[in-house]
Amino acid sequence: MGTVCVKKQSPSKRLQPQIQIQSIKTQNTVPSASLNIENKHQKTQQPQQQTNVIQVKENSLRQQLLSEFTSPRTDINDRSIQSKSELTKVEPSKLSSLNQEADKNYFKSEHAPDQDLTVQVEEPKISNIKVFKTLNTLKPFRYDLEEDKKFNDCIKLPPQSFINTGIIYIGQWKNKQKQGRGRQYWSDGAYYEGYWQNHAANGFGRLIHPDGSYYEGNWIDDLQQGFGKYVDCEGNYYEGEWKDDEKHGQGFEYWISGDTYQGQYLGGLKNGIGIYTWSNGNRYEGTYVQDQIQGFGTYIWSDGQEYNGEWFQNQMHGKGTYKWTNGNKFVGNYKEDKKEGQGIFYFSDGRTLKGTWILGKQHGLGVLTELDAKEIIGIWDKGQLVSKQ
Repeated sequence: MGTVCVKKQSPSKRLQPQIQIQSIKTQNTVPSASLNIENKHQKTQQPQQQTNVIQVKENSLRQQLLSEFTSPRTDINDRSIQSKSELTKVEPSKLSSLNQEADKNYFKSEHAPDQDLTVQVEEPKISNIKVFKTLNTLKPFRYDLEEDKKFNDCIKLPPQSFINTGIIYIGQWKNKQKQGRGRQYWSDGAYYEGYWQNHAANGFGRLIHPDGSYYEGNWIDDLQQGFGKYVDCEGNYYEGEWKDDEKHGQGFEYWISGDTYQGQYLGGLKNGIGIYTWSNGNRYEGTYVQDQIQGFGTYIWSDGQEYNGEWFQNQMHGKGTYKWTNGNKFVGNYKEDKKEGQGIFYFSDGRTLKGTWILGKQHGLGVLTELDAKEIIGIWDKGQLVSKQ
């Protein structure tokens, strides 16, 4: 019976199990992206690694535009100066002094951050090339007008840089905390735009990592939670449910190799019922346990061969039925991808062979039943008939 071998791939943050089924290589990743509000953004996503390839030897066939807020500076100038025409009458030095004085008014609000925590700066430009490229491939971030109504009592501030971390935030504030719409820049190039509550990313938002990978979806207290989509820097992606920064629940995963998986996840790993389709046409439908084919499932090879039965750690293991395209069939026990123990081999011409198999080969006493019902009892040694009774 076929042998399953696991080929090791290059290291990554989280590698999916690699099953050698018909020399196919695919990839898999687990994104995790915490915003870590006051600390330097450190989490970067690793490219998804290839997964799940099985080789069967059962027969001879081997086969972003930045969306911007209106600068509060305009509102200040409009309030401080009666009209735009009057603005031209103010001398430069006088205007500078006027703006500085107006800026201080922001910090008189009970909603503004303490002045010993942040300092006003210019809005930074995105200098990380990978982040810039990703941003420009995406549509402008869309805010929800109904959601915005929750933040009508918030104030808007010019860009604020946190003194201890250098993180720059531009958006709405309430009770000295980030609240409502907002954008945030990290020194390593990471960039977030979306909703905030209680100083943390909450609601819908988009985070682009320094390597160009990104997550867009729901957040709860700086964690990816709810429904969202993660795309790594190579183009592989996962779209589905998340919990505590991990793939969790129902989801769909796509690799640029052409492989896909649709099914259940638990703690970032394939777990439960799922369907994995390889780019070469192979397909598995059944149960997974911690990213491995385990339990009961059906594997169909692109050439038409099929195994339906029990699996353990990516191998045919337990009771199962294997069918060949020429009509032959084996029903019996498997161990580590090989026939092991009692079983019956059904020939396409109608004959049957009942006996014991060891390491994939018939061994010991067996009974061959011919088409005329005549039984031939014999002894097999490593697949060879050595004597008849």
